[in-house]
Amino acid sequence: MDVQNVVRKVQNHYRDSDHRIQLPDEDPLRRHYDIEDLEESFRVSGDVDVSPEDKKNMSDIKEDILLQDLASYYPDKASPKFEEIDRRIERDGIEAMAWYIPFHYETDEHPWGIYLLDRGIWTVVNALHPLRENNFITSDLIIFGARILFWHEFFHFLNEMAASTLEITSGFRSNNYTNYRERVYSHRYDFGRFQNHNVRSLDRDWHHRLRQGETGSVLEEALANAYCYKQSKNLTKGVANCLKPFMRQHPPGYRDFGLFSWRNSSPTDKFRVGCSILGSLLSSTDNNDAGSPYESLFDIYRKEVKITDVPVYLVRSNENGLGQYGESARIFLYAPPPAVQWRRHKNFLREWRRLTKGHNERNLQSQLDDTLASASSENWHDRESVGCKKIMGNDHLREFRVTHSLRAFYKSCENNLHVLVGIQEHPKRGDYNRLYTNDYCAEYS
Repeated sequence: MDVQNVVRKVQNHYRDSDHRIQLPDEDPLRRHYDIEDLEESFRVSGDVDVSPEDKKNMSDIKEDILLQDLASYYPDKASPKFEEIDRRIERDGIEAMAWYIPFHYETDEHPWGIYLLDRGIWTVVNALHPLRENNFITSDLIIFGARILFWHEFFHFLNEMAASTLEITSGFRSNNYTNYRERVYSHRYDFGRFQNHNVRSLDRDWHHRLRQGETGSVLEEALANAYCYKQSKNLTKGVANCLKPFMRQHPPGYRDFGLFSWRNSSPTDKFRVGCSILGSLLSSTDNNDAGSPYESLFDIYRKEVKITDVPVYLVRSNENGLGQYGESARIFLYAPPPAVQWRRHKNFLREWRRLTKGHNERNLQSQLDDTLASASSENWHDRESVGCKKIMGNDHLREFRVTHSLRAFYKSCENNLHVLVGIQEHPKRGDYNRLYTNDYCAEYS
């Protein structure tokens, strides 16, 4: 599936004056258009300036480097807390901290994609506070928090992709996505018609709620949180124990993620049942064949859809939004300076001399120069090609691959100062958080 081609087809169709559509008035997404204490939004992930031909030859990025370029120099202690976000969570759930603008409704002022609010990321960081006991630090928790919000919104993207597939295959005879959003957010869906085995296999309370005509948005939010919970468990041990109590504070739907357990190919998988019902809501108001595999509309295993297929934006708050924390709470996008500006610490030089003793130094120097050029590139594809990665549990330490077995390590300090601090054979995984723990940056301040 060419996801961007699907997006373009949908956008081109609805840009036509005869088919133009707008976000429904009752849609809660409109709340995000009116937030006043914001400074800017800028792109932090997704394929940028990549031609369709080049993209065909690119593999999807690995989950362990997703959004790893988000950073902050906030002191590695208790994180900022924003009470107004906590209050909004009681009403809006995850959408108080992040939101998804569908490509069906993209405008010049509001490009489509996933939006992560800086104060929302900090709120998740606070929920992940117990992970500090496992040696994770603030910069690690920022990345974890952003990924958790991403996975919830990514499911909303998969939902729109499912509806778009139906629209395109039908020749746009029906506007599945807009019809769905208008009905679920204006309480006009007749859920009483879902009397098939799929609904009966759900929790009794959910069966009752669907029969009573409760808005279908709660189903989508429950599935989005269930998807988020499943994906986030891959981050590191202990995340699930942090997320459960956090998500249970959310409003109806969001907090019901536990009812839609995801057991992959299990025939009793309630997540697939939920996707089947959601797919039938998207498909048609008249067609509810219990035997139709509507869950197949959702590429939850990402066999066709990549995590780089959806643009991701960081929404930064202004001084009023950041309040007492001010500039110290800024979350920014990591961007390395050109290679010629990188410093070489004496420890790096010492390890380099030891490494090259008795070897062809010119050959190795050439490889270092080439890989450093990629590691210092503005293009994350170049950095990914040499395995640039932040070292979790080690403040602002990063690595890149010089050869198959050789790694160079560097610190990204404040004021965008970059210092090569060491080079050695690929360490064992468990040794990473003990590497180069000195404050190498202080020597250049």
